[in-house]
Amino acid sequence: MRRMKGIATVISVIIVIVFFSGLASANAVHTFCPQFRYDTHHTGHSLQVGPSALDVALEVNIPPTGGFLKGFFGTPSMDADANLYVGSMNTYFYSISPTGTIRWSFPTSGIVGTGGSPLITPNGRVIFGNDNGDIYCTGLDGYFKWSYSTGAGDGFAIFNGPSSSFDGNVYFGNYAGNLYSLRESDGSLNWSLPLTSASIYTSSVTIDDELLLVGATDGKLYAVTKSGLPSWSYSVGGELHATPVLTDAGLILFGSTNGAFTCVNREGEFRWSDAFPMPISASAAYAGPDSIVVGDEGSNIRKFDSSGRTVWAGQLVGAIKASPLIDSDGKIYVYTEPGNIYIMRSDGIVLDWTTRDGYWKAGASPVIGPTGTLYICTAKDEAQVIGFRDQGGSGAPSLTGSVADDDLTVGESLKYSVTFLNPSRRLTVDFYVAVMLGDTLLFYPGWVTDWGYTRFTLDGGASGTGTLIDMPIADSSLFGHYTFYSAAMVPGTLINFSETSAVGVTIH
Repeated sequence: MRRMKGIATVISVIIVIVFFSGLASANAVHTFCPQFRYDTHHTGHSLQVGPSALDVALEVNIPPTGGFLKGFFGTPSMDADANLYVGSMNTYFYSISPTGTIRWSFPTSGIVGTGGSPLITPNGRVIFGNDNGDIYCTGLDGYFKWSYSTGAGDGFAIFNGPSSSFDGNVYFGNYAGNLYSLRESDGSLNWSLPLTSASIYTSSVTIDDELLLVGATDGKLYAVTKSGLPSWSYSVGGELHATPVLTDAGLILFGSTNGAFTCVNREGEFRWSDAFPMPISASAAYAGPDSIVVGDEGSNIRKFDSSGRTVWAGQLVGAIKASPLIDSDGKIYVYTEPGNIYIMRSDGIVLDWTTRDGYWKAGASPVIGPTGTLYICTAKDEAQVIGFRDQGGSGAPSLTGSVADDDLTVGESLKYSVTFLNPSRRLTVDFYVAVMLGDTLLFYPGWVTDWGYTRFTLDGGASGTGTLIDMPIADSSLFGHYTFYSAAMVPGTLINFSETSAVGVTIH
């Protein structure tokens, strides 16, 4: 929990953007899950609370068009309205609403496999690859923007979701072993690097400041600068299919088909490893130094701390080829072949599980939407997107802002609070404040990295009051008429759950 340090700090941050409305500016689109595994470090850590039981909330059947192959190997990304974007093996790319409506479909030149784990940029572009070596860019409305070909045919297939640190560039590899950087704006080439004579298979590029990290089927983890220059490589043998995960402390975690789960630092120096009995093709999930979860194709699943100590080990049913997901409560979600879905507590105890007849090749990792719905994309005779949600629905919290006194003088204290009500399911919420001084916007949430908000995890039916600002009026530099706007939002986005609450305060 962080709190505002006072209006004096806020006033020093003069930001001329847009009037606070709980929406994004005209020049930026705020997304909930903008790329594979949520973030540039590919942690697989959702800031939202997921379900504790697998109650089906929706099922979306995908039309059997474009060939005999059906289903999803790609993992969905989501925009700020919780619309899902994902590619299908039937050669089409889809956008699906949170209520299960197919918003649009986009035809491509080939199967959209694991390259169909898309990137959604702040400029509202959706970027994804297919098995024919092509990468596409559309708008959030599905209209074509640009495309780029790395070469025709399976030998150039893009099996990994594109990545970005939102610096205007997009990074991805292909089956020919080349690494690419394209300009997001028009798809033009920044550079291409023949990284390996092997293949960059399902490993997406993980971004660490100025380094790009990616695995290849020659058993090496490669580090490349953003300008396209090789930096270092680390070999473990086997093949690297899993996307490397970067921790807050700068540790890089990755598995190999020889069963090795390895940790190195940013310089490529060995830190620790553990051996699994079967190949590791799924990425690890990371939710903090004591919460690193990874599984192998023999259904073994383990949790480690950052020193490599095994916290617990267990075994599920079915090969773990889809990367696990961890929610903000520490619950773990695992989708195994041939269609088993598990919810585990942070201590490894299974809370709930289900199996869906006819599923196979569970390759798409689970994702959690902003209202706590768990989405699974399946590969079966007829592809489906399935949403699971706790009984009780997904009602949004409401809030009302208030001050103890709206007319203050030097020596008094400004106290700004919000009263909230959460009508249904358990939810993690950030309470934000934007500040106007007369007609001047002093502060807008989301535009600087370390400003104050208050985070609550609210149970269904919970209500209460939280104080967001408690600050003495020290001197005349704070004189003026202020308006405080507050809103309840999903962590990490500017999704506004309710109408903003406005309160005026005069300091003189």
